[in-house]
Amino acid sequence: MYYFKYSPGFQFKDSTKPIELYQGSKKIGKIKRIYKNWFTQLLDTSILKNWFTAYEILDNNDDLKFKSKESSSFFGKQQYDVTYVDADQEIHSMILKDVRKFHFSPIVKFHYKNLQYTVTRKERLGWTEFSIEDQLIAQWKRMNISIPDEIEVQLVNEDYFDDIFLIVGVFHTFFYDWR
Repeated sequence: MYYFKYSPGFQFKDSTKPIELYQGSKKIGKIKRIYKNWFTQLLDTSILKNWFTAYEILDNNDDLKFKSKESSSFFGKQQYDVTYVDADQEIHSMILKDVRKFHFSPIVKFHYKNLQYTVTRKERLGWTEFSIEDQLIAQWKRMNISIPDEIEVQLVNEDYFDDIFLIVGVFHTFFYDWR
């Protein structure tokens, strides 16, 4: 099992300051919130609350590995358009959708390489699980017991090590700002 950690430090959730991603003491990349311009950032932080949410993950060479952008309608469930560059430098486009029936913890489903993936938050303070066809791949948890917050990712199935940026990106996009 592999552990990955990252900490937003003392910044606000809507900050555009990059958060560094680590595997042990080795930096593997960074994740950051992005906005098209200052006006969308102002709207997002003051009125619309995460309507223009978009994230990027860059590896240590500053190559784009993951990019998500909110694409929900005002009356629909939460949805993101994602571009992911895998270990073979192949570009994948996918849509992450919240498929929950009520407004409790999100259940996210998407297709990647012709397989359906599901991300589920089991309980409010518990682990969020990333699975494929009922097989657990990874878990994500915001560790609120430390100051500043620390976020931990456990890669349970080592076969998905090459897709760590996809896993972290999906977790962070859907659950980092979730209230």
